[in-house]
Amino acid sequence: MRTDHVHAVVDAEVRPDKIMHAFKSYSGRNLNRLGIDKPARKRGARHGSMRWLWRDEDVQNAIHYVVSGQGEPMEVHWAESV
Repeated sequence: MRTDHVHAVVDAEVRPDKIMHAFKSYSGRNLNRLGIDKPARKRGARHGSMRWLWRDEDVQNAIHYVVSGQGEPMEVHWAESV
C-alpha cells in the first residue's frame, strides 16, 4: 500500500536533494491546504532515500517497482520539463 510515503523516478539536471526538497515542500503545503490535520504537523523524515540510476536497465527496474512492485499497479503520469 502507498499510504505513508512516495516513490518517484525523476530525470533532471539538478541535484536530487533539491528535487526531494521541492516534492516535500509542495506536498506538505497542499496537505496543509486540504486541512486533513493540524497545519503544524511534522510530515516525513528530515531527509529521504535517493538512488542514482546510471544505467537504463536500472531506471526501467525502478519505474517497474514504483508502478507495479508495491501492490496494485498505480496510475502513471509523465511530465515534460517544468
